[in-house]
Order: sequence, then structure tokens, then C-alpha cells
Amino acid sequence: MEVDLEDCIWGRVDWQDYVKKIITASTLNEAGLLERIEVVKSNVGRQIRKAVEQHHPRLVEQASALHGLDIVQGAISREMSHLFTTSEELSNRYDTTYRELYKETYSLEQLYVLKRILYAAYRCEQLIRRLCTVNEIVKQSEMISEMESIIAEFPQIKEISWLKESIVVTAPKLVSEARQRTVKQLKSSLESLNTPLVTSCVRALHNLSRYEIEVKALLDEYIRELDADFLQLTTSLDSAGKQLLLISSKVQGYLEQLVLLGDESVSYFSKGFAQIVSNRIPTNLQYSCRFLQLFTPIFSQFSSNDVEKVFEAFRPLKTAILSQSLNRMFITINSAFEDSSMRNSIVEKVSNALRKELCSVEWDVDLKREMEENLSKAIEFSSQKIEELLKLDEESLLIGERISNVQNSNYSLMNVAYALNKAWPKYSGSLMHVARQARDAIVSVAKTSVSKILQSMHSEPLGSPSPYAKELCDYVGCIRIHLSAMLSLTTSDRTLESLADYIIDLFLIHASLYRPTSKEELLKLGDDLKLLHRALKTFDVETPLLTSSPSYADALSLSWEELVSAAVPTTSDDHPTALTASLKVTLPAWTVVQLLISYSDSSLLSPYDTIGSSLQQYAEWFHRLSLSERLKFLSSVIESYSSSVVSQNCAEYVPTYPLIIGVLKRSLDYLTEVPA
Repeated sequence: MEVDLEDCIWGRVDWQDYVKKIITASTLNEAGLLERIEVVKSNVGRQIRKAVEQHHPRLVEQASALHGLDIVQGAISREMSHLFTTSEELSNRYDTTYRELYKETYSLEQLYVLKRILYAAYRCEQLIRRLCTVNEIVKQSEMISEMESIIAEFPQIKEISWLKESIVVTAPKLVSEARQRTVKQLKSSLESLNTPLVTSCVRALHNLSRYEIEVKALLDEYIRELDADFLQLTTSLDSAGKQLLLISSKVQGYLEQLVLLGDESVSYFSKGFAQIVSNRIPTNLQYSCRFLQLFTPIFSQFSSNDVEKVFEAFRPLKTAILSQSLNRMFITINSAFEDSSMRNSIVEKVSNALRKELCSVEWDVDLKREMEENLSKAIEFSSQKIEELLKLDEESLLIGERISNVQNSNYSLMNVAYALNKAWPKYSGSLMHVARQARDAIVSVAKTSVSKILQSMHSEPLGSPSPYAKELCDYVGCIRIHLSAMLSLTTSDRTLESLADYIIDLFLIHASLYRPTSKEELLKLGDDLKLLHRALKTFDVETPLLTSSPSYADALSLSWEELVSAAVPTTSDDHPTALTASLKVTLPAWTVVQLLISYSDSSLLSPYDTIGSSLQQYAEWFHRLSLSERLKFLSSVIESYSSSVVSQNCAEYVPTYPLIIGVLKRSLDYLTEVPA
């Protein structure tokens, strides 16, 4: 207990807890406690004295400072009290003054409002009086606008007794009359296209805040009139043409008027007109083309954004026109090709129909472009009809002395295809494809027959003339008869020139392969070539190969040395070179080489035997080769022969070998220096 006593005195132990501990203690040393208290008391007193002695000077100083601060605080407190009292007095005075000023200001405001109301009333009365005397619509509208804004701002003036009747009765009447007068003048100025007056009316309507309403009403009136006109048009088809002209003139006039009102008016009117077209103009109407012809140019003058709806409404009509036009063209084409006895008039009939349809839409660029697509379809249909009617079976392709009815029909159809192609070259690619297919089939049969006739050269004895040559010349005459029946087509594609070159070239190939040969046989072959040349001259064409054929025939009568000297590298499609032109008698180098091979003994095989081909197949294949390819092939044949001679240890080459080598070397060198 004595130990905890000092802690309790110094506050380190709770006093209540310590007291409880003393009360509950079973034994208590009171003397000890008192003694301990005295000791603590003595210690505390000693410490206080020590601290006082130590801090006394500072305490004295702080006491003086505190006294001074107390004096200052008192002075400040007195000043603040005085300030508070003064402020309270000022506040009360300000509040009183503010209330007085507020009352006076409110009175002034009421007086100002009253003044404005009175001024507005006076101004309204003045405007109403002036409205009765002013006739100029813009000034009237400006006064009405001013009056309405005054009434809207000061509705109280309606309650003024001396002004009430003017505001409630007279003013609305004057406003209504002014609006009616303005609308009437707007209509008359639009009809007369009086731009200054229209501008004045528009300005007046804007002042009256009636522009959108009145213009919309005017446009609706125009649209209703047009709708009634189109409704009447559909019920009186007999006078449709005349009525359409009147309606188009009316629409043109309306649009000229609306241009003065701006793009928005044109756009609104266009939408209404587009609706009329959609409702009143059926796509199958007989005068729909005339309708578009009249109205398309009218609306094409305006911006596409403003008249977009109109052209959208025109689209079904244009589609119907194109469909009907294509149907008419197909009917005309079917009709033209049905009568086989009138083939000569097909081109005129079809062309007139196509031209008529194209001319019917000249007024519209887009419609014309789409009509041109229809023309392509019509021409395509014509080519299909021609392809269906052409009979290209084996019997119909045979070329005889007379032209059969089927062949005559075929040739007429081919001429029709060519004539239509000439008349409509922009759209007729398929026509020439069909015509050329038929022509190529005929020419192919002719070439096959020529090849077979020339093949007989090798199985029949030669004569003067030879049987094959006579047959070939007769056949050339038949070819001329048949091809002259389609002369325009064959002339345009140089068919006769190509066929003449083919016959001459194939003759030279077969003649140079004739084996065994001698100078007598060569003379007969030369005579046959001259005879063939005379027959081909009836084609009335000129080609380098055909022109050179008499020279080739004369060359066949030369000696071998002369023949070798006269050999020059030329082709059927080349013009004579400088070397060729310097010689009176010439023969292609490849022909001379094959003649020398044919003149040799059997140890030097013919070119077709070398490659294991039949004579006819070889001739056709060799014909398709170019000059350089022919010479290179013959050079390979001779190289093969040279190799076989060496491999078989033969004593010598055939006598013509040096001549052949010389011709090939000279020709190949020439081709290297001067490309063919």
C-alpha cells in the first residue's frame, strides 16, 4: 500500500482503484501510510520551492507581460464595442434607405411599363390608321409585322377600351386583306414572270410569316390542276397528243415561275409531279414515249437533286419503252426471216426497224444508251436466227457446178449477216462470227477437195493437160461460182486471195514431191500450173504468189543448174525482194530442194517418207509451215540422209546432193541476213 501511495498521489494509479484496494485490505498500516504521505509531501514541497527559485524571474516577467496584454485587450474590446454599435446604426439606416429606394424604383418601373404600353397602344393605333391608306405590299407587311410583334409583346393593349375594337376587329381584317392581296400579286407576278414584283411578294410574305404556307398552298394548287389534266388525259386517248403538248407547256410555265421562288419550290413541285406520274401514267400507255420525250428535256434543265423524284418516276416508263421496243424489234426480225423468198429485203427491213427504234429515243442520252444495248440484243437475236437457218451439213457444203436451193439460202443468209454487220458495226460482233464460221466451213470443204484432187496427181499419168489439172480447174470454176454468191463477205476477209494462195502453194508442194520425175514431167507440171493460173485469174484477185505462178511454171522448164540458180527464198505472203525482182525466172528455194530430192534415186527418201507420214497429210502440214520452218525441216531431212550414208558406209551421195546443200545453205544464209 505504501509503495502505491506515491503513484496514486502523482496520478500514475487511479484514485478510485487505490481507495477500493485500501478498503478491501485485510490489514492496513495507518502509521506507515501517514509517514509515507509526509515523506511525499516533504518531497513535493522541496521540489516546488526548487522550481520556484529556478523560474521566479521568468514568472515575474510573464506576469508583467500578461498585465500589459490585459490592458491592450481591454482597449481593443472597448473599440470593438464602439465599432459594433456604429455598424448597427449604419445597418439600420441602410435598411431604411433601401426600402424607400425599392418603393420608389418599383413605382418608376410601373410608370415605365405604363409608358411603353401607352406608346405601344399609340403606335398600334398609328399603324392601323396607316394600313388603311398604304397600298404598297412590302410596307404593309412591314407595318403588320411590327404591329403583330407589339401586340405579342404587350397583350395588355387589347384591354384598352379606346383601342380594343381596332386591335380585335380592324387589325385582323386588315391583315387578312393584306395577305390575300399579297398572294394574289404573287400569282399574277409569277404568271407574268415579273421578277422584281415576285421578290417584293416573297419579302412581304416573309414579313407576314406566311411564305412557306402560301407557297405550299400555291404549289399544291398547281399539282392538283396537273393531276386533273392527267386524269382527263387518260380518259380521252384520241386527243392525247394535243393535250400532252398543252400539259407540257403548262409544266414548263410552272417551273419557270418556281425558279423565281428558289430550289426548294422546284423540289416540292417535282415530288408532286412525280407522284402524279406514278399514279396517272401506266407503263403500258401508248403515248408513254411521247410523254417522256416532252417532259424529260423540261426537267433535265434543273439540278438532279431537285428533280430526282421525277426521274425515279420516269424509270418504270423508260423500262417499259425499252421492253416494248425490244419486243417490236424481235417481232420484226422474226417476220423478216420467215419469208425465205424475201431474203434480199431482210437487211433493209431489220435496219429500218432498228433505226426507227433508235431515233425514237434520240432526245434522251441515258435512254439512247440503253436502247443501244437493245440493238445489241436484237443483232444477237438476228445472228441466232441466221445460225438456226443455216444448214451446214455435208451435202449443203459440197461445191458443185450448180448452187442448190439450200446453198443459195445459206449464201443469202451469210450476205445478210455481212450487210447487217456493215450497217451496224458497233453492235454486230456475233453476226460476223456466225458468217465466218459458215464461210470457214465452206472454204474448208473446198480446201479438202483441192487437196484430194492434187493428191490424184501422183496416181494418174500426166498429160497436156493432165486429168487432175483439168478437174482442178473445173473445181476452181465451181468455187468461184459459189464464193461469188457471197462476194461481199469473201472480199471483206480476203477469202479469195487466201484460197488462191492455198491452191498455188499446195500445187507447188505436190508438184515438187512428184516422183519419179524428169524434165518431161516437169514441163507438163509447168503447163498444168499455167492452166491453173488462168483458172485462178477468174477470181479477179492479185496476190504475190498468184502473180508469180507463171514465173514458177517457166522455171520448171529450166535445167537443174539453172533451176538451182533461180531458187530464191520467198513465201506466198511476201512481196518480191530485191533479189527476186532482179531475176526473170524464179522458184521458191524449198520447191527446188524437194524437186531435187524427187529427181534423186530412192536412197534419198521423200520428206514425207522420212517422217513416216502420208503424202496428203504431209502436204497439209508442210503448207502450214513458214519459209524458215520449211527450209529448216528440209535441212534436217538432208542431215538425216547424210547421217544414214555415213552410218551405212556408202561410197557416195546421190548426184543432186551438192545442189541441194548449196540451195539450202544459200537460202538459210539469206534468211539470216535479211529476215523474211
